[in-house]
Amino acid sequence: MDTLPLLDVRTLFFVLIMLSLVLALSLWIGVGHRFRAGLGLWVISLLLQCVVFALFALRGRIGELWTVILPNGLFLVCITLKAAAIMQFYGQRMARSWHVLPPLVLMLLFALLLNHIGPRVLIGSIAYSAAQFALAWLSLHLATPATVQATRLMVIGLVIGALAFFARAMMALLSPQEVNDLLGPSQIQAVSFLLGLSVILMTSIGFLLLYKERAEDDAQRQAATDPLTDTFNRRMFLELGSKEVARSRRSLVPLSLIMMDLDHFKKVNDKYGHAAGDDVLRRFVDVTNICLRREDMLVRYGGEEFCVLLPEVSDLQAEALAERIRYAVEHAMFRWRDQAIPVTVSIGVASLRGEEDETLAELLQRADEALYAAKNGGRNRVVVCPENSTLAMLMRSRAE
Repeated sequence: MDTLPLLDVRTLFFVLIMLSLVLALSLWIGVGHRFRAGLGLWVISLLLQCVVFALFALRGRIGELWTVILPNGLFLVCITLKAAAIMQFYGQRMARSWHVLPPLVLMLLFALLLNHIGPRVLIGSIAYSAAQFALAWLSLHLATPATVQATRLMVIGLVIGALAFFARAMMALLSPQEVNDLLGPSQIQAVSFLLGLSVILMTSIGFLLLYKERAEDDAQRQAATDPLTDTFNRRMFLELGSKEVARSRRSLVPLSLIMMDLDHFKKVNDKYGHAAGDDVLRRFVDVTNICLRREDMLVRYGGEEFCVLLPEVSDLQAEALAERIRYAVEHAMFRWRDQAIPVTVSIGVASLRGEEDETLAELLQRADEALYAAKNGGRNRVVVCPENSTLAMLMRSRAE
């Protein structure tokens, strides 16, 4: 600790500048050269910090307008830019006035107190401390379960910075000579700069981790969902469905499955085009979701074929739900470029029969047979697979 006063403060400012530059470059490279979800604002904040530290380091060599008033206002802008970056990450926007009005007020106060160093340090330190506490609160307030780890690191860094500025404000009150000379070598100045290094590192790494967690979460979601309809895809359904079948057998609770196929969907594509067909599929999913519970699993099984896994739902309840979906689809408004598109759906329903070795594949087969019977029986109807699938098999063999 005895060597800390020997450190040249201008050299420490140079270290802060280099650290900010390296972090800005690392963020840009680390996310594949893409500035989105607040990353661009965070990088701008880091680059603006370089300007602020350079102006502080030039104090005594150029005018106080450039080394006292302007950099203090810009430093507050750095904090508001970080707040805007966090809000943008969570899909919110900050009013631009926050980047202008508070810094202008602070700069005006500094201009009025230019010859009163103690009050100036006190006001600036309180402003920065309050701003960083507010930024920490904002980060916690917007955090989701998926981002809580990265948020924790960022908040710790912000709280350290806020406490450091609060301590500086107390020093301005109790021992102003210790903080009056920004470039003067002292233990307090050295500790302040070291804390500044840790704050810049922790907050920027925290934001990068925040971004990485979002990217990983998006990648997992994309791997599990159909990109067109945002429903679960077939691969994820087979994985989760097998677990649900095992749970149902183990807990002796019912489990049902409905399979749905849009009637004459090929004609929709042929008559209106594939873009219209895609719109019909998305609209069908919206209509179906209105009928489902939160725990029901809607899946795009392939093409225009969908299925819904219904935990703890009996065959009679599943039949009622299937009829509700069929009715909703038949009476929903499907339009493409002011043209009404008639859409109906055929539905097959099957439930677990309570056999110990029953599998998801068997449940799918029986639901598929019921769906085939619905389509072969005239479409736009619901067929429930009986305890044995003789009816569906007879209808299939007769059609063949």
